Amino acid sequence: MRKIWEKVFGKIPLNPPLKKGGGSQQVKQDEKNKKFSFFIPLFSKGDKKQGIRQRGILIRNFAGFSLIELLVAMTIGGVILTAVMTSYVAMTKTSLRLDLARQMQKETNFAVIRMVDKIRNYPIKNCDEKKLVLQNRQGHEITFKFLLENKQQLTLNEQPLFSENIAVDDGHFDCKGLDDEENPAKIQPRVQIYLQVSAKKDPEITNRVQTTISSRIFN
Repeated sequence: MRKIWEKVFGKIPLNPPLKKGGGSQQVKQDEKNKKFSFFIPLFSKGDKKQGIRQRGILIRNFAGFSLIELLVAMTIGGVILTAVMTSYVAMTKTSLRLDLARQMQKETNFAVIRMVDKIRNYPIKNCDEKKLVLQNRQGHEITFKFLLENKQQLTLNEQPLFSENIAVDDGHFDCKGLDDEENPAKIQPRVQIYLQVSAKKDPEITNRVQTTISSRIFN
């Protein structure tokens, strides 16, 4: 090892005895020794705080990690990583549930607004629990229908009002004031709507709506 060192860096300088008036020579010798001070063996034994001066070179001693220290460090790291991953998964699920709830609320509002607009502005032609038929000014029928058995959908003229991510679990119409016998006071006809929807990916996320709409058109 010494021969290889001397071939690459030259001979290792030794500390000469200090002579009278040789202060400047001692300073030069110390500067030369600093060039070799980066030689630090990584697996040497000795005191961690104090170094060993060998052949004019300061050798610093570092002790490695023991097996117990490595196991303790790995255990602590595993616990921290598990806690972080658990928090991340919980936050991800919460974010997905909030997105589904917002989408459900948005689509429910859209469906109710469509029904309110049609019921208020067009006369009611026919009404039962699962089907509501209106008639526009051109004589065309406008039909709202609950399909609960297979499709779990609410349709407007056979077109779905909810996306594939939302299921219509329950719904019905309750119409009042359509016949003269049922409406002797000649009050405005009104339709009571009950609607319950849920998310197909997470059925626990539900939304219920119950509202009454009065028609502005008298037959």
